[in-house]
Amino acid sequence: NINDFLTKMEDSTISEDDKKSLMGEAYFFRAWLYANLIQRYGGVPIIKDVYQLGDKYDATRATFDDCVSFILEDLKLAKENLPAKDKAIKGRPNKDIAMALEARFTLIVASELFNDPNDPAPANPLTKGAYSKDKWNKALAANKAFIEQCGSNYSLPAKYSDFWTNQNSTEIIWAKYFTNTSGDAARTCKAQLYYAPAHLGGWRGCEPTEAMVIDYEMINGKKFFEEGSGYDPVHPWANRDPRFYDT
Repeated sequence: NINDFLTKMEDSTISEDDKKSLMGEAYFFRAWLYANLIQRYGGVPIIKDVYQLGDKYDATRATFDDCVSFILEDLKLAKENLPAKDKAIKGRPNKDIAMALEARFTLIVASELFNDPNDPAPANPLTKGAYSKDKWNKALAANKAFIEQCGSNYSLPAKYSDFWTNQNSTEIIWAKYFTNTSGDAARTCKAQLYYAPAHLGGWRGCEPTEAMVIDYEMINGKKFFEEGSGYDPVHPWANRDPRFYDT
């Protein structure tokens, strides 16, 4: 769908500003989708063309490193075309968001999971990349660029709950907003379906796990199992980190 959109935009008669912004969004989403794919499956076919019935389809899986190059090229195009944060519609990709994805993605690519110095030339280049110290340099450059160019736009609010109660929270880089223009189904029915107690056949899509409970420290910063934590098994929810209660 994205490739089809990009192809048709070449002959579109909409304004150049709108065309540039929309193409930037398309490049961003293609990069975002591929970044998610290769973290889960390794190298996947790189599809840039739009196939019609009867076309020869012989695409094969690309290497992990080739997919990384493709994603970074799309992010470069996204950054060139997307508007700045203050010129963008809330919730839609902007230049900051593309830079943030590049910063996170390059760190993942540089990590030992995909860039292992103990396996410099992997037997299966589909599942991980060839080791290169330069991947860390790219991650450093991407994260440094984001901090220097966008860092002043974001900060941790005083209240932990700010990012889910305040649409303008300074902690949010990219979010999906449920607004009046999204329709009632998005704002109410969907929320009621996802969150317990069961309402309209609730799906219980956001239930806390015991692992998440354990992750929250006690009020003194210690894990519940650490000596001196003050944990009382009779009152397991007492004296916990305030963020525990907010969550």
